Amino acid sequence: CAVSTMISVAAFGQSGQENVAEIIRRSAAAMESNWKAAPGFSYTERDVQSKKGGAQVTKTYEVALIEGSNYNRLIAINDKPLSKTQAQQEQQKMQAEVQRRQHESSGERAKRVAKYEKERRQDHAMIAEMAKAFDFKLTGSESLNGHDAWVFEALPKPGYQPKMRDAKVLPAMKGKLWVDKQHYQWAKVQGEVTRPVSFFGVLAKVSPGTR
Repeated sequence: CAVSTMISVAAFGQSGQENVAEIIRRSAAAMESNWKAAPGFSYTERDVQSKKGGAQVTKTYEVALIEGSNYNRLIAINDKPLSKTQAQQEQQKMQAEVQRRQHESSGERAKRVAKYEKERRQDHAMIAEMAKAFDFKLTGSESLNGHDAWVFEALPKPGYQPKMRDAKVLPAMKGKLWVDKQHYQWAKVQGEVTRPVSFFGVLAKVSPGTR
């Protein structure tokens, strides 16, 4: 639309680094708005799991808020819809979970909802940290799923100090970020670990090459 075009032109009317800062600022604001609105919507989530030997398993879920917290219902494996029998089983599992939640005690409900809200806050904080942890360089534009997007190279910002445990991996990563030109949404993010990172001493470790 005309307003979106004017905003884009205004952003690119400044010097290069200011353009990047403005785009990242607008995209962070869009992510903030999404986070606040998310509990009111159902959506699909596609998870890719890598196994030893390079094999991958892709699972797609329908995610909906049920009795105060999310429920993930499996709807596809390796991008193929479930069989009729599998779909019925997943529907029965969801109905059983709904029944369980409807009959849980007030203490059980409070604990479940508190866990969900904690995880949402952690996800939100991690996204905010990503915007602070990297220096972004505009490298060009691409069409992504039918939308024009800016493409940024992301490199660790010198002197960045993680504010949360999960963000400890960020200074050891490099990546790319695609930002939708019309709505300033993060359309795609890629990251790669460049050096070993340990969590909880030696109990957990992220190795170079992890994506």
